[in-house]
Amino acid sequence: LFERFCQRVIMLNDIADGSFPIGNPDPTEPNRLAELQQAVIVSQADMGFAFDGDGDRLMIVDNSGKVIVADHLLYLLAQVAITERSTNTTNFKKVPKVLFDIKCSHHLPHLLNQLGADPIMTRTGSSLLRQQLQTSALVTAPIFAGELSGHFIFNDGYFIAYDDAMYAGLRLLHWLTYTARTV
Repeated sequence: LFERFCQRVIMLNDIADGSFPIGNPDPTEPNRLAELQQAVIVSQADMGFAFDGDGDRLMIVDNSGKVIVADHLLYLLAQVAITERSTNTTNFKKVPKVLFDIKCSHHLPHLLNQLGADPIMTRTGSSLLRQQLQTSALVTAPIFAGELSGHFIFNDGYFIAYDDAMYAGLRLLHWLTYTARTV
């Protein structure tokens, strides 16, 4: 999928093996990102994406090999959702809501307010986030949700609200390529 949209993709540990021979595939564990950090630096990549075993959690390493903390990534992805939403003038009149879990930084609500969002703190659990997104009326539903574990859910009407790390990664790449320069 990424090879279709990126100039160059370097894959690490891309052979499926349910016995997880190199350890727990949790991208939020710092030691799990060491190989990715090194690969980004050595190959002079723009960034590196790390996914968990079932592809619903995402962590990112920047071009210097630094891990982007999950709540910083949540802020960045919320900015993607808010910026792209603002280009749709029919929905722009309502303040976008962004859900985040209680484990996130206490600075996050203020930062989301600065983006023009209504930050809503909620309990931890990606299934709870999805449930809150799917049970809200479309007009009042949050447009984005995320949690410290690396689950990020876009709820902007393009697809079903689900925590898909590859989709979140592609949305970020698209935004960085076409929108971030103008923001």
